[in-house]
Amino acid sequence: MIKRFSSFILCLVGFSSILIGQKTNSDSFKINWITENSQKVTPIIESFFENEEFDDAGLPYIIISKEIKGSPGNVEISLTNVQYEAGNLKNLSRTEISSDFKVESSLRYGANQAYAIAKITPVRKNFNGQLERLLSYELEIATRGNRKIKPRSRSAGNSVLSEGLWYKIKIESDGIYRIDKAFLEENGIDPTAVNPNNVNIYGNTGDQLPIDN
Repeated sequence: MIKRFSSFILCLVGFSSILIGQKTNSDSFKINWITENSQKVTPIIESFFENEEFDDAGLPYIIISKEIKGSPGNVEISLTNVQYEAGNLKNLSRTEISSDFKVESSLRYGANQAYAIAKITPVRKNFNGQLERLLSYELEIATRGNRKIKPRSRSAGNSVLSEGLWYKIKIESDGIYRIDKAFLEENGIDPTAVNPNNVNIYGNTGDQLPIDN
């Protein structure tokens, strides 16, 4: 039976988590685009670059997770030193592509460590209507404010959540959610460090999970 939750806890037991992006050095990143000749068979969904995901509009994107110092309350990420080229992206919807490389910023915490999460759409449409693809870039991360930490409930020590490494993940609405690579990365969890045999999910059926738990 599949149950719906308005919020849930993802509990990762018995390992530490270190998020790793596609680093080429301390701050620089590179996207390895796939050429048509490298695809020996025609896929049902065309692949554009390594480790890609797709949004609802069918545009490819990549998730970069970077460990940051301190306990900021917010984060804003931008691209610098951008290198790009004209791209053969004929199967993408031009109406959904913006005039610049889109970056969505988010902040996640895991085991009291802060992580800046960048969701990057590495294609854009220039002023002539031509499509361009991102080759390499650097991330500029600006933090502001301080994280607000709410006190734990005294009863939490008797909870099943008192042991192991756990994350509280907010969802916008009731429904069935797939915990895949993109979902973990967007919530500041390194998929390569997750052993599926040690993952447990806790929640309250029909009600929001109390903040103190």
